Amino acid sequence: MCEDHLDSQETVPTELSGLVDIVDQLLKSHRCNVRPVSFCDYTAPWGIRAPASNVAKAVSLVVFALVRGQCYFKDEHLKEHLHLQSGDIFVFRNDCISTLSDHPQTPKQELLDVLNPDLVDNHLGLNLGGGGKLTRISSSFYVFKQAESSRLLSVLPRYLHIKGRRNRLPGETSELIHNIHAELLHKQPGWRGITDYLTRALLLHVMRCYNAQENTHQPGDQSSILTDPEIFHALKCLHRQPGENWTVSSLASEVGMSRSAFAARFQQCLNQTPMAYLHGIRMHWACTLLRGQKMGIKRIAIELGYSSDASFSSAFKRWSGMSPGQFRKHGDLPQEMKSNLYLRALVDD
Repeated sequence: MCEDHLDSQETVPTELSGLVDIVDQLLKSHRCNVRPVSFCDYTAPWGIRAPASNVAKAVSLVVFALVRGQCYFKDEHLKEHLHLQSGDIFVFRNDCISTLSDHPQTPKQELLDVLNPDLVDNHLGLNLGGGGKLTRISSSFYVFKQAESSRLLSVLPRYLHIKGRRNRLPGETSELIHNIHAELLHKQPGWRGITDYLTRALLLHVMRCYNAQENTHQPGDQSSILTDPEIFHALKCLHRQPGENWTVSSLASEVGMSRSAFAARFQQCLNQTPMAYLHGIRMHWACTLLRGQKMGIKRIAIELGYSSDASFSSAFKRWSGMSPGQFRKHGDLPQEMKSNLYLRALVDD
C-alpha cells in the first residue's frame, strides 16, 4: 500500500527510516540556514535568558555541546532545570523563552542586552560572568526558512540529551566542533562555505550519537514518535505516498489498530489529526513541485490526490493565501505569512 508514486528526480526524498534520515531530509530538502558560533565562555556566577522567537511553529533547532564545565537549562516545557555536564550534547527547539546558567538560582541577564553587532556579524561567542569556574559551550543554530519544515520537525522529540562519556564529547563530534571553531577564529578564504558544511555534518553526527546511546530516556514529558512503531509507520506511509486517498480508517487498518485508538494516539503524539498532518504534507509537496517548474498544476493536483486542479488550487490558496500560479511566479510564501512562521533574528543570509 505504501508505494512511491512521485518521481524522485523531481521531488525530495520521502523515506523516513529513522531520526538521522529525518534530519538528513530536512537539511537536503528545505532551505536551511545554519549559524555556528565560536565557543561561549561563561565564568560563575552567570546566567542568560534567551527570548522567545516570533515564530509560532517549530522551525528552528539549537545544538549545545558542553566542551567544559556544567550548566542548567530550563524552558517553559520542562518542569525542572536540566543539568548538563562536560561532554554532554543537547538539542532543542528554539520556540520559547529559555534560560542557561551555572546554577538555577543565579540571576539571569537578558541575551539581547549582551549581544552586539560585532558578535553577531563575526559569529563570536559570548564571554561573561563573575570570574569563577569556567563553562565553555559550542552553539549551532539551524533555521529552516520554509513553513513546510515544521511538518518534519514536529516528528522530532522536543529535546535530545546525549550524555558524554567520562566528561568528553564523542570523538568525531568533538573533532567537528573544534574544526568549526578554528574556521570561525581564523576566517581563512572559504571559511563560510567550510563552516556551513561542517555545521550541517555536525547535526547529523549528533543524531547518530543519539541513536547509538544505550539510555534513551529524555527530559520532559514528550511522546516519542520514533519509538511508537504504529504511529511512525503511519507517518512513513503518508510521506511516501501523499497522493493516496488516505482516511483515518485506512491508516488505522494499515498499522493494525482500531480507528478510534489510532486517531487518539496520533493526536496525542503530534497534537493534530492524521488528516491535518496529511494536508500539511501535501502542501509541502505542492511548494516543492511548484518551485521545480517541471510539472503542470493539473498534474500536481493529481499526484497529490486532489480530484481536480480547481480543488487543489482552492486548498493551496486557503493554506498559503495565494494561488499555485502566484506561488510559482514568486517562488515563495507571502511576506505576511513568513513573518509569522520564520525565525528571522539568527540568520538572514
